[in-house]
Amino acid sequence: MNNKIQVLPENIANQIAAGEVIQRPASVVKELLENALDAEASEIKLFIQDGGKTNIQVIDNGMGMSDVDAKMCFEKHATSKIKTTKDLLQTYTMGFRGEALSSIASIAQVTLSTQMVKKEIGTKIRIEGGKFLNQEPINASVGTSISVKNLFFNVPTRRNFLKSNAIEMKYIIEIFQRIAMSKPDIQFTLYQNDKEVYQLPATKLSHRIVHIFGKEYQKQLIPCQEETENIRIKGYVGKPQYAKKNRAEQFFFVNRRFIKSHYLNHAVKNAFEGLLSLELFPFYVLCIEIDAKHIDFNIHPNKIEIKFENEKMVYSIIKACIQKALAIHNILPAIAFEQDAPISHNMLFTREKGEDKHYVQEKKQQNYVQFKNSIAPANHVEEWHKWVDKLNQKEVDGHFVQEDSQEKMVTYSSKANSTVQAQQENIHMPPLEVDSDYTFIQFNTKYIIATSSLGLVIVDQQAAHERILYEKYLKQIKLKNTVQKLLLEQEIHLSIIEKIILTEAKEDIEALGFCFTIAKNVCIITGYPTEIAVQEVKNLMEKMLMAYKEDYPKIKRRAYLAKIYAKYTSIKHGKRLTIAIMQNLISTLWETPNNQYSLEGKKIFCTLSDKSIGKLIQEG
Repeated sequence: MNNKIQVLPENIANQIAAGEVIQRPASVVKELLENALDAEASEIKLFIQDGGKTNIQVIDNGMGMSDVDAKMCFEKHATSKIKTTKDLLQTYTMGFRGEALSSIASIAQVTLSTQMVKKEIGTKIRIEGGKFLNQEPINASVGTSISVKNLFFNVPTRRNFLKSNAIEMKYIIEIFQRIAMSKPDIQFTLYQNDKEVYQLPATKLSHRIVHIFGKEYQKQLIPCQEETENIRIKGYVGKPQYAKKNRAEQFFFVNRRFIKSHYLNHAVKNAFEGLLSLELFPFYVLCIEIDAKHIDFNIHPNKIEIKFENEKMVYSIIKACIQKALAIHNILPAIAFEQDAPISHNMLFTREKGEDKHYVQEKKQQNYVQFKNSIAPANHVEEWHKWVDKLNQKEVDGHFVQEDSQEKMVTYSSKANSTVQAQQENIHMPPLEVDSDYTFIQFNTKYIIATSSLGLVIVDQQAAHERILYEKYLKQIKLKNTVQKLLLEQEIHLSIIEKIILTEAKEDIEALGFCFTIAKNVCIITGYPTEIAVQEVKNLMEKMLMAYKEDYPKIKRRAYLAKIYAKYTSIKHGKRLTIAIMQNLISTLWETPNNQYSLEGKKIFCTLSDKSIGKLIQEG
């Protein structure tokens, strides 16, 4: 009988392990910067070539390594950080597993040069694809320099999954920003393709935030601080009026290590309750210091998740800390943060079933998956009839048509109708043949009700127009739109990441009809699409940029861009429509792909047959 199970060769095992630790160039940057911090460096330089694909180099002035340690650091599970299980439970260093350098060396060409303090000779090591090439003595500066070239050169499948240089650079900058904020007392410098991107002097946290994100952040920072027997919280939150529609600028640090926590995010959101709408998220940088024995970082390869011994206590302290800061700055009534129950150090370690309803609801929203596989719609009215017939389980002859478009608008009375002025829309849509047995009315300035031999067809006007525009803009991105020149140029100030992403998105955004240039950290808009008002140009452009920050693969990013544009330019609920607009809206909807579902995956329209209406009357 042949034996089938065997131990994998070390180089293959290391490549498999590397897949858990190193997903992209940013993963390498994270590990190398953290090693520099653990080496007690006061100055760290990061050099990036081609989004990290060609070369990543980190130079620090830390303690350096001996020639023996320099070679040992590339061995798997070799570390100076821990020696016993007790050390694992109380570690304060950034790294401790001894996996990163061996994983990196197995999938790249690595050169390490290092020299210790008060040593005349240093050492240089070269490793390629996990194979040790050579080690030689050198005369170098005190500290360590490590260069990682041609990442995934021996794993071409993994290299093919890397994204554009701009997107990979975005990830690298995010890692760099997090680590730079975690250690504001250390000097950091970042170079991209030999050009300086960041020069961050050693300073305090508030200045580091301004250096990273820009001078305009000075006016929005609110300091917050709280200290108890077991925990200390210090940092800054942004004023409510500067909140954004994404979580990109929200940072938690625990013992100077960046973490992600939906639960603690909710604590901050809850502290701003009544000050922000649900779709807005405040800026914050919050640093938590806690005894290492009360937390566990060793639950994720990237060490960005954490377990607290008493998570509920941390939640309460963060919320109270922020509410107190908002009250001190006259943003929240002083009584508000005193209304919470006293913070107890004997709280339950886990959340009980049914508590934190807002957190559970927000979690459900995050896990909501949009409906993607909607049934292909009919592109012609007659085919749509057949589909409706099948839904209603009865046969209906004739065409889906409507009344004369010159008929007066008919609406039901409502508060919305009484406050909204009727306005003429300039929507260019193909005409629909008119038939005397077909009628349009608008209900509550939200829904179009069409009557015919089919019964009643009820259409959500905003969802319908969003779907029409979305499909139109998807084609437009490929074909390019006409541009209208601005009489006065408009400017948008850009962060480093926004500048990189906007450069990547330039072709797609210009295809929609925008015209702009990027100079230093400013986007100068010179032209805009003909279908939007001039006063909306800057706001819509900012939404386009925000959409690209979500970083979908190219085809999906274009779809997301079209979605944002469609939502912004569509007819909204509360808008009165003329018969002509309603008829053209529905006519175009029937000829639009994917016309049954909205951009959120909800139904755009429903049909009520004679039978179903009778049933509703009987049940009512």
